[in-house]
Amino acid sequence: MPTAALRRLTKRVLATSTRGTPRLAPPALRGLASRPPLQQEAAERLLVCLDLDECLVHCEVPDPTAKGCWRAHGDLSSKPRLVRVPCREFTLQHVHQPVRVFLRPHVETFLEEASAIAQLVLFTSASEEYALRLAQILDPERKYFSHMLSRKQCTQLDPGVYLKDISQLRHSLARTILVDDTKTSFLLQPDNGIPCRPFFGDHRDVTLLSSLLPTIRHLATLADVRPYLRQQFDLQARLRLLAHLRNLTTIPRVWPNGSSLPKAQAIPLSGGYDK
Repeated sequence: MPTAALRRLTKRVLATSTRGTPRLAPPALRGLASRPPLQQEAAERLLVCLDLDECLVHCEVPDPTAKGCWRAHGDLSSKPRLVRVPCREFTLQHVHQPVRVFLRPHVETFLEEASAIAQLVLFTSASEEYALRLAQILDPERKYFSHMLSRKQCTQLDPGVYLKDISQLRHSLARTILVDDTKTSFLLQPDNGIPCRPFFGDHRDVTLLSSLLPTIRHLATLADVRPYLRQQFDLQARLRLLAHLRNLTTIPRVWPNGSSLPKAQAIPLSGGYDK
């Protein structure tokens, strides 16, 4: 990509991070208890948006007809150095084999301690049905996560490439973070991102307690998390390089006015998981 074009692309991406999308209250879905908008619950509390796949869990579908489900991370997850035992299984309507779930080590302790100091929200680019099943496994008593956003609330940039706009949650960006293993998820708000080491089932993994939880504890004490995260991870610079390498020429077409971004409809999880 020519240097001038890259500069224009980068300017569009980074400028968009300050614009966000129309801020709408998250409605309840059928069978789920209504819950106030996030900013009415705890305006000053740190809001932590957590990705699912390769952050809190790793899932596999041993079904060759389930397009893309098993191929995406097959080469990494099958490395012989990993000793992996599925922790759970569940079924999906259009998948013929059970989905095998590997919980990241110490995830229950992490959620227990993180939820004591911050408000937790699930934000995944997976389907709503899939995400709700995992929410049942991770939080069966519904005491950790207040809301969930799924693929419907993401912006698809390219096939398999989704952006996550945390401004949809109507919470101060100074007190909001997004934890994700996919760097493109941070394109809209790079100074709010915490890149997470991807998890593929290794039972020796200690990322949640050794690095992520201490970081969240520190961020909970800050009035504005963005200067610290910018200094620690410099995601803007990483994303400039990523945009160049992926030749993301669609970005200028996606957000001339933010009009093509999805409206926020976070699912309140406090009332139950069944629809």
